[in-house]
Amino acid sequence: MKWVWRGAGFLLLILLVLGLGEKILRSLPAQPWFPVSWQLRLHERTRRHQVVANDDVGFLLQPHQKQAVRNRDYNYVKETDAYGFPNREPWPQRAEIVVLGDSLVTGEGVGFEAQFTTLIDRQLADQRVVNLGVPGAGPERQYRLYRRFGHALKPRWVVTCWYLASDLDNDAHFHGWVEDSAGMDYNRFRLTYNRRLHPQSRWSPSRLLKRSLLVALGREVTGAWLGESASTRLRRPFPDGTEMLFDQRKLLFVTTPVAAADARIERAFDSLARLRQAAQRQQASVLVVLIPSKEELFGVTSNAPTDNAVARVRQRLQAAHMPVLDLYTVLRQTGMSQPPFFSRDSHLNHLGNRIVAEHFMMWWRDRALRSAGG
Repeated sequence: MKWVWRGAGFLLLILLVLGLGEKILRSLPAQPWFPVSWQLRLHERTRRHQVVANDDVGFLLQPHQKQAVRNRDYNYVKETDAYGFPNREPWPQRAEIVVLGDSLVTGEGVGFEAQFTTLIDRQLADQRVVNLGVPGAGPERQYRLYRRFGHALKPRWVVTCWYLASDLDNDAHFHGWVEDSAGMDYNRFRLTYNRRLHPQSRWSPSRLLKRSLLVALGREVTGAWLGESASTRLRRPFPDGTEMLFDQRKLLFVTTPVAAADARIERAFDSLARLRQAAQRQQASVLVVLIPSKEELFGVTSNAPTDNAVARVRQRLQAAHMPVLDLYTVLRQTGMSQPPFFSRDSHLNHLGNRIVAEHFMMWWRDRALRSAGG
């Protein structure tokens, strides 16, 4: 009996030591020697958005915000106007261009002065650009944002930015919330979507093991010893010394074939059609800008399948005769020497924002020349 009590006491001591070790590790900021999945997870915790619930568009960023955001990738101040958008006030009575999109549009990581919409605005003289970007806004929320805030600006161009690696799923979450929110605000609904879709007890052994940093580190060490470390496939060094980290879920997005009638793509094009109709009623044109994820450009060594979601979307855009600015090639070419994305963060860095602004202006000037000539 004595040995049983000693064994139980020893087991309890081990559990206490492991629990303390887990707590200490989790209290640290993301470290370069952490597994990539944990570096990305801990990085995300540093950039939680301050939002205000909205029954029509889900949520908006908190108005009149000046939030300091600092982590291993960047140090900047997030600013918003009276509506919660990344603009300087006052708004113009009329805008030349209204830009819609998710956090790739809001200047995440670089701030107002360096976001590509500001860089474009500075090159258009008296023609104003208004940014209606909101984190997590896929095509349906973008349409609703235009209907609610952009319509009154009577723009000549409505620029809808699609970050397909997230926006298709973002829309799936939003449609789920519209159909059955059970009174939950949208930001909480989307952040807990996968957890509610695959419920597990908080104390489920599989859940505890999956969420354990100690277990992840153990796998990393064992994998390195066996020459099979998963993190090796999730890292890429660049000639300038930067190391880029990749999200496994976004790599799967690149390599997974989808049906031509994929429900997410159908929903996106239904929303685009409504946006186009709303814009045309005011004699405005719609431009679709395709912004890639870093995983699509630099995380997959072999060619992506010709029937993945991006390929399907391109086919549909061509069939719909939509004006498109596809940034995949230019961002890939530039990134061969210097990355246009942050290391851990999924957003465009200062270089990436400059590239988007530069190539938008090239498209804009080419359009102006063709209009003048024809």
